[in-house]
Amino acid sequence: MTIEPQADAASGRPWGAWTSITWVVAAAALWLLFSFWIVHSQSMGPVPVFLSWAIAPVVLVIAVLLRRRSIAPYMAWTAPRPRDVLIAAGAALVVIFGIGVLDYVLNEGTSIGVDAGAYRQYLAAGGTPSGFLSNSYGAWIYAPIVEETVFRGFLWRGLAASRSAIGGHGC
Repeated sequence: MTIEPQADAASGRPWGAWTSITWVVAAAALWLLFSFWIVHSQSMGPVPVFLSWAIAPVVLVIAVLLRRRSIAPYMAWTAPRPRDVLIAAGAALVVIFGIGVLDYVLNEGTSIGVDAGAYRQYLAAGGTPSGFLSNSYGAWIYAPIVEETVFRGFLWRGLAASRSAIGGHGC
């Protein structure tokens, strides 16, 4: 089931195309600054990594609130059915396990899908096992959520409301 964003889904006018792009660039710049700080302060635990992933959605939620719009419809946030979550989690585990088995077979039993050298280097630099896991699984968990929020939600809403949008309504 595909839900198309509607330009008039909530009260108030959405941001236009250029302002939406500016908000996204500002969110990306803050994320880069925070990531730079994390790397140089050597705070590589799971909490700073989680906070770095939360920066873009938080900035965009502030932008939506400043526009006096409802957050969930503007961002195209919908709650998935529990069955769909279980299917997706199961599929991800099958893929992860399959990659580990394939890596094990191709490397003749010397690897199980984790780059041991990278893991040792991470620990030697003061990292923790939970930090190593949060760094890799962030790409599997947080990235899709942030990407959908930024592009399908916030940015699409601004582009759809733009006068220059193809088929746009010209608000």
